[in-house]
Amino acid sequence: MITFPRMLAFIRKEFRQMLRDRSSLTLGLILPMTLLLIFGFGLSLDVQDVPVDVVLEQNSPLTRDLFTKLALSPYLSPNLTSSWHKAENDLRQGKCQAIVRRSLKEHADGREHVQIIVNGRDSNTARIMSSYLESAISSWAEQRATTFSFQSSPPKPRLGKAEAETRIWYNAAMESRYFLVPGVVVLIMTLIGSLLTALIVAREWERGTWEALTATPIAKHEILAGKIVPYFCLGMVGLFLCLAAASFVFDVPRRGSLILIILDSAIYLLGCLGLGLYISAATKSQFLASQIVLVVSFMPTVMLSGFIFDLKSAPLIAQYLACLFPATWYVELLQSLFLAGNVAGLVLRDTAMLGLFAFLLLFAACAKMQKSLE
Repeated sequence: MITFPRMLAFIRKEFRQMLRDRSSLTLGLILPMTLLLIFGFGLSLDVQDVPVDVVLEQNSPLTRDLFTKLALSPYLSPNLTSSWHKAENDLRQGKCQAIVRRSLKEHADGREHVQIIVNGRDSNTARIMSSYLESAISSWAEQRATTFSFQSSPPKPRLGKAEAETRIWYNAAMESRYFLVPGVVVLIMTLIGSLLTALIVAREWERGTWEALTATPIAKHEILAGKIVPYFCLGMVGLFLCLAAASFVFDVPRRGSLILIILDSAIYLLGCLGLGLYISAATKSQFLASQIVLVVSFMPTVMLSGFIFDLKSAPLIAQYLACLFPATWYVELLQSLFLAGNVAGLVLRDTAMLGLFAFLLLFAACAKMQKSLE
């Protein structure tokens, strides 16, 4: 039978123990801001200041004009070189990431050809660099009132008189931090929720205090509440710090409801707390519990949640596997609420999935937390 005065007294005891534990406060308050600053400023999928060798085989005014046009682009950092072999060696050694070479021969079709060679070791970056270079050279060609063709592989079909007009929604600035920062919030909530609670029951077993706890009349539901409430409050403080940094430090737009973000984050945090308590009660070892948490929560959050790359580009089996982790639904939900707004169907589906995971994990933790010494 649950007695609320007894449960509140146990919760107060756990709060005091948490406040005395500097490692918990460090993981709950300092680690979130550290991770957010590292990922927000240090990790970027944008391509900027790409070193490009512009081959100047002859001192041609057109080639120098092309070099000037490339230098005006904020994404490119061109360098003039007089030798094709030097440019080739620079590309092989990684000193430059692309080569632009203007053909000096007259072509039968009356067009002048510009060859673009891009380092394709990173295919995603290569596509972005190729797009930037073609855009800059097309703009230069229009200013010169000259018809150019690009020697790239494969050749692009000509559109004739058709003209494509592109509009970018939800992230018009094409800043990768707008996409990454919500994912970092998910990573931080996962670490706070699962890692901290994965240690608390195991710590009681290693210190021998679990024996004294089992001798008291407190019910296991009250123990579960006492272990969850303090760290839930700590996790919500970490969430508010992350949201403040996302808005005021990284200028990430928030087009969705702040109440929905807080509510869904609270549901996800409860699931992570349940997972950590279940692992802690099952292993009864702080070292083993921390290792299991990294494998079953941290790694899937990084690799299988859509935090860094779009899951739609992954194999079908990886997409189905990702659905088994609550972080996948939480990443999709946060990115949508930050960038696209309140998409009703998506919010309802992802919130329902997070609620289901939270219920199952808390139920499993409660069932595993037995008042016995076996």
